[in-house]
Amino acid sequence: MKTLVDCFPCYINQALDGSRTVTSDESIQKKVLDETVKMLQNLDYNRVPAETGAEVFRIIQRVTGNSDPYLEVKNRFNNFALELETALRKRIKDSEDPFITAALFAITGNIIDFGIGGGINEERVLAELQNIARETDVISNLEQLKQSTIKAKQILYIGDNAGEIVFDKLFVERLTPAKVTFAVRSEPIINDITMKDAHDVGLTSLVEVIPSGSCIPGTLVQNCTTEFQDLFYQADVIISKGQGNYETLHHEKRPVFFLLKVKCPTVVKTLGKKLGDVMCIVPEI
Repeated sequence: MKTLVDCFPCYINQALDGSRTVTSDESIQKKVLDETVKMLQNLDYNRVPAETGAEVFRIIQRVTGNSDPYLEVKNRFNNFALELETALRKRIKDSEDPFITAALFAITGNIIDFGIGGGINEERVLAELQNIARETDVISNLEQLKQSTIKAKQILYIGDNAGEIVFDKLFVERLTPAKVTFAVRSEPIINDITMKDAHDVGLTSLVEVIPSGSCIPGTLVQNCTTEFQDLFYQADVIISKGQGNYETLHHEKRPVFFLLKVKCPTVVKTLGKKLGDVMCIVPEI
């Protein structure tokens, strides 16, 4: 997916929100914005939006001197999601189709994304989880995913955000964990998950978790580790969470099921959906 003009407000908002997460010093916030605007003046529109988002994040890191600006945010939402884990697991177990319900919780959790600006809080997440959307096309596509995972011998699950990872964990429990390898980012990038998050929420005790080698809020396979590349090209089923992973992987001719919540105008234009829609995109191969 290429960069559109609609991406620019998001980059500016990310720069401002990210700098405010670290410091209340307006002079530092202004410097982050100045450097971001300067970078955007020469932006290559052929770049994937996630690559530019990573560059904005590096500016925040460098100017503020904070290597993990969203660490407190990640810990906060991981802890919040863990508090819901037992109740959600019961809702899944008691539902008519635990696989579908767990998948819908996992997709709904994709709302916890600080790369699209602020405005995300625990009350909003809780409200979404209380009323998970059940559109017919989404359910139909999740049924295809269900059948594919039953037949699969090897499943690669590419995660996205902190907090959301707890809901991913509940879904993984429905996938035969022994089949699953879960991939996380290799270093801090916005509020995306790393090995620390996987360990903190207990995912490493459930499945094999690996760093993908990706240091952007997405997954460019050619820039990932050999271990990840081997899994990506060998897995029978790949589950990809979030917009950033969709932006960077949608062209790959692999059995990738994209689970995401539509959160920006770029994806709205590309997929013909509305902001806030939940999606399960099935592979075309």
